[in-house]
Amino acid sequence: MNASPGLTLDDVRDEPEYQRRDIDFIVHVDGDPKPYSVDVKYAGVDGGADLIETISNTRKGSLGWGYASEADIIIYYKKPLHQFHFLEMRNVRAFLKNEDLTGCGRHPGKTYRSGVLLYESENIRVPYKILRNTGILYAEVPADEILNIELFIEPEKNIRSKHSYSPLTAPYLQALLPELSYI
Repeated sequence: MNASPGLTLDDVRDEPEYQRRDIDFIVHVDGDPKPYSVDVKYAGVDGGADLIETISNTRKGSLGWGYASEADIIIYYKKPLHQFHFLEMRNVRAFLKNEDLTGCGRHPGKTYRSGVLLYESENIRVPYKILRNTGILYAEVPADEILNIELFIEPEKNIRSKHSYSPLTAPYLQALLPELSYI
């Protein structure tokens, strides 16, 4: 899909290979040989922090996206703030490996489908100040700046109801990609 001039987007959400790697989109920027992998998350509540999943299924003991995601970027839609948070996964992994998690609370998660509990997860609640200071949170964008311009995701796929997150825009993502520290 050609999302905007200079940017091509591959929607891989329904491809098992990418689902296992926690990747929703592959973004190609003209002139840049490296594609960027993006995972999109949704938060319906806000408490001055972002959650990083450490265990995705407590019964199986499987690693959460904080350790297991192969995405370059996490784009978190914070519904109560009407804001998008851009997280650099390289810094998430380094933080979980090297940082003292003092000041980060534990937060259980539950995933339901049709009112039936599918699985429980474990998350750490990392305050925004820590996220900013460690370089994890590199952009905080009011949703109005994104939602009022060209849609990043094909609207006919009805992504909002299927995946519970709001669409992004290619021009904005293209502007943010160069801010990653390893580029």
